[in-house]
Amino acid sequence: MEFQASRKDDFIKSFYSKQPFIKAFPGCIDVALMQDERDVNSMATWSLWESNDDLEAYRSSELFKVTWDNVKPMFSGKPKAYSLTKHKQIAND
Repeated sequence: MEFQASRKDDFIKSFYSKQPFIKAFPGCIDVALMQDERDVNSMATWSLWESNDDLEAYRSSELFKVTWDNVKPMFSGKPKAYSLTKHKQIAND
């Protein structure tokens, strides 16, 4: 996520105030804030969920909606979201 320089600190405060509630959401294993080493206004949230259904339940929650509505005006560009699964190595024959 790219943030307006004047709003980045607002986002950081918002993230850390919501982090305990996100982490307490059913199925959330962990959630963290990451910052680009070269661009201090570029950040990402990383979260690990027990299942995709748990993640989708969070994305449908009031907590997510209120948080997202608060954060959207802070962006300087369009945010990207990725849902990833761990790659399973195929055994070599």
